[in-house]
Amino acid sequence: MQKLADPELSFCVARNVPIGIVCVSYNGRLSRLFLWDLNTDSFTPGQFLKGRGRVNSMSPDGKYITYYVVAFHRRAQAWQAVSKPPYFTALAFFPTVSHSTSDCLFTSNGELFVSTLRLEHSWVNGFENIQNRVDEGCPFNIRTSHPPKDIDVDDETKPWTKRKFIARLDSLVELEIDSQEELKVLATFPKEKLVPIETPEWAKIW
Repeated sequence: MQKLADPELSFCVARNVPIGIVCVSYNGRLSRLFLWDLNTDSFTPGQFLKGRGRVNSMSPDGKYITYYVVAFHRRAQAWQAVSKPPYFTALAFFPTVSHSTSDCLFTSNGELFVSTLRLEHSWVNGFENIQNRVDEGCPFNIRTSHPPKDIDVDDETKPWTKRKFIARLDSLVELEIDSQEELKVLATFPKEKLVPIETPEWAKIW
């Protein structure tokens, strides 16, 4: 019997508000998003997706995320996308041939960086213009050249960005800043079964 992949957890924190997002990929075949309140360290369960998902970045205001998915059962086997957390419903969708998680990111000033180097598929038609992959009403300036150097969300003026976290399989762990020793386990995300969750109307538009 083939051994299922270990759980994989990824997370991002907003720069300007105490909000984060956690994506748990349970076995490489099913992922789920959780909205993270950093004031209370509480987690609101969100939508499921069939495939291995990973969050790349969060907009400074915490209203949007970029994420990466590998799903071999779909025609687009890998893609980057933008959505409103904690939902996977894509407002911008970029099929990719890359396994890089740095091809679609928010910069610190709120721009959306999209690398055009690996966002191509032979079956994609009508997407020569990068704007054709973005739903109408996108509030972000899209940068397509030169990977941004201003991605880091660390900001010493914000108390939540002073905290340090790491992912350990299916757990989110806070570290003591100076020693980097484990301080506490904030949450553990046990394996779940797929439950269809409908996207609300507010998460379907920019």
